[in-house]
Amino acid sequence: MVRRLHRPVPPLPGRDAPITASSSPERARVRRLTEGGLLAAVTVVLGWLSLYVPYLIVVLPAPMALLVYRHGVPAAISAWVVAAVLSGVLLGGLGAVLMLVPSGLTGLSLGMALHAGWSPGRVLGATVIGATLATLLSLGLSFVLVGINPIERLFAVYEEGMRGAVSLYGRLGLPAEQLEMAQAQLQSSLELMRVLLPVLLLSSALISALVNHWAARAVLVRLGERIAWFEPFARWRSTPLAPALVVAGLLVGMVGGTHPWVGMVSANLSFAGAVIALVQGLSVVWYWLDRAGVAKGFRLLLVLMVFWFPIAYFALVVTGLIDPWFNFRRL
Repeated sequence: MVRRLHRPVPPLPGRDAPITASSSPERARVRRLTEGGLLAAVTVVLGWLSLYVPYLIVVLPAPMALLVYRHGVPAAISAWVVAAVLSGVLLGGLGAVLMLVPSGLTGLSLGMALHAGWSPGRVLGATVIGATLATLLSLGLSFVLVGINPIERLFAVYEEGMRGAVSLYGRLGLPAEQLEMAQAQLQSSLELMRVLLPVLLLSSALISALVNHWAARAVLVRLGERIAWFEPFARWRSTPLAPALVVAGLLVGMVGGTHPWVGMVSANLSFAGAVIALVQGLSVVWYWLDRAGVAKGFRLLLVLMVFWFPIAYFALVVTGLIDPWFNFRRL
């Protein structure tokens, strides 16, 4: 599933880097300060822009990861403190804490994993752990410093938006029966989101880790580093993890009784297994489309169309669940 590139772990400047005529301690110090100041400025700008383009906050950990990889943890923390001070001037002290402290934890875990020369899978796993801890830290800081529950506030905003949409449909003349169905679907979706909250938080951490992993690697490759990356999507090998999670979820639901937490654990395990199976099924389809010589743009269009047809979605999940034993790529 991953392509390993064997490379020596780069030395940390100032600690174990060899001193040569072209790499003196003074020159290394100047480069460390220059890059630290530059990436601190990039962090401040990204934090400010994220007020207007919220999705930019996802890549906020990337500068921290670059600094950890190139100059070590102490230099990265120093630059991060500078970025926090400057962000405090622009965003206010509370905004800087809520924004930079959690993202710094994600960047720290990513940078240390990259510097250790780990495989892409291990790097992603370590970053997911860091991003999950960062998410929990962000929720805790919001509750302690601001006195709000971000999860409940998010649900309230989502419910208000959906109710506004239902009201708009009513003003446009939608029949009363369809309005009732829309209202019922709204309530069901809210209940489902609450049940699946753990796996949704983990999924957000996975997306954050993957985006920052890709961004940090792209910059490092441009700087001449050799950083391993995942195998092409068509070559991803299926594992028994997905069926194991689905079976575990079903077993918990059958033998766990009627306690509310049993249903939550069962639903989260089954949902996580289904998502992994979906990815594995998409990889199988991508493999055969690639062998057929279908253009990438058309392949992507076909994959996106799958989500419009529930039967196709179900078929992909089943394919991903049984592919570890049938290996559909060898048909």
